[in-house]
Amino acid sequence: EVQSSALAVGRDILHFIYFSSTMNQFVAPAFSAPYNNPRSARRLLRQYQEVHEWVHKHNRGQRVILMGGSKEVILAWLDRSLQLYVALAPLTPRAAALAACNRLLRWVKKEEPSLFITPQMW
Repeated sequence: EVQSSALAVGRDILHFIYFSSTMNQFVAPAFSAPYNNPRSARRLLRQYQEVHEWVHKHNRGQRVILMGGSKEVILAWLDRSLQLYVALAPLTPRAAALAACNRLLRWVKKEEPSLFITPQMW
């Protein structure tokens, strides 16, 4: 679990789950506002679950899927080596969502040794 304050990716991102397919591990920040109570955190996890299910049932080769809601926009970014699910502020434009996710992906790659258990640690 990553502390949100350690994550310098911008104010657009409310929360994320990054899954590394190559390492079979995931990372996510601690829940903070607006998800700092159990009910809202569960609601967000259900949103991620619904997007994940939709992506794996209906995806026709799309790499990026954006689903809007009243409380947040969920962006799913998929490729062979990763799955990224990001909660963004409602009404976040697609271009801003993609820019925020690109910053997040660069941050994860830079911090990978401290976020994941790598073979070099064995």
